Amino acid sequence: MNMEAHVRTRDGWSLRSKTEEPAGRAQATVVVAHAMMCDARTFGRGFTAALVGAGFRVVSFDFRGHGGSGPRAGDGGDWSYDDLVRFDVPAIVDHARRAHGGPVALVGHSLGAHTAAAALGLGLIELDALVLVAGNVWLPSLDPSAVRRWKKRATLASVVAVSRAVGRFPARRLGVGGDDEPLRYWLAFERWWRDDAWTSDDGRDDYQAALARVTAPALAITSDGDRINCAPACGRAFAARLPRVTHHGITGPDAPDHMGVLTRRDVPAAAPVVAWLRALSDREGWTAGRAPLSSTPCRSSRSSSGSSSGTTSRTSCSRPTRRRWRASARATTRSRRARSRRRRSRR
Repeated sequence: MNMEAHVRTRDGWSLRSKTEEPAGRAQATVVVAHAMMCDARTFGRGFTAALVGAGFRVVSFDFRGHGGSGPRAGDGGDWSYDDLVRFDVPAIVDHARRAHGGPVALVGHSLGAHTAAAALGLGLIELDALVLVAGNVWLPSLDPSAVRRWKKRATLASVVAVSRAVGRFPARRLGVGGDDEPLRYWLAFERWWRDDAWTSDDGRDDYQAALARVTAPALAITSDGDRINCAPACGRAFAARLPRVTHHGITGPDAPDHMGVLTRRDVPAAAPVVAWLRALSDREGWTAGRAPLSSTPCRSSRSSSGSSSGTTSRTSCSRPTRRRWRASARATTRSRRARSRRRRSRR
């Protein structure tokens, strides 16, 4: 069964989401978050089908300004990188927990990977597992190759110059993506490279330092065919700050490029992700089909938004329900930490 919905963020943007159910009871919910200049369709039928076929419920969504979560940059939409971390990712993960309960994992590709890692490190979301597919940010200190650093610096300078002239980076017109990104979004990437620091625009949050506070297990997937966007050395360096990370490299002469890890016909990233999630489910004792964290049904209403055309559905829960959800989330965290302490004591 497939179900589409619109999820409202805390700052009022409407995000299109889609839920796909397995044939039997789902053993967990997996949120999938896409890369920049594209939308959720990049996960394609192959990757999603592999997760659903393995018994996982899949919740996909379009970040603001992408796919069905308009308005797009070419239609006047404007957003920052921080908006994705502080509003979009928390809204979708919260939606998944409210609608389906736990456990909840997130698989992020490129942009989807590092925005989710930042939100998790800052405590804006609760996850039982995190998968980074070709996930890293461009920082000089994370790239040991002088040639690659030069290429990245030149690429960022070109992208920002075009964005300043047009007001956005016209990815569709240039044939490098399906969705444009606004200037304000790109200015953060330029600043990170210049300052060699992955931080929020207002200086309030140090995203890189926050990775050390992630307690959930993580899987980082890189590919030898990804030579610029997330070269294996850069992806490993980025993920190394996650305390419970496992690295998986796709190697060989036919290793896929940055987008090919998901979009190639054989979907190279699918098998390692499914295998890791299944093993984690067995090891962590995930409860299949666990009831939603709120025992009181949430209220659904219809409302219009200036951030997206048309009428969208909106879900609101009573204050006691929200308190029960937070208490249950805290209990889940305590239980996970207790299991970790027991494993360490047995060693």
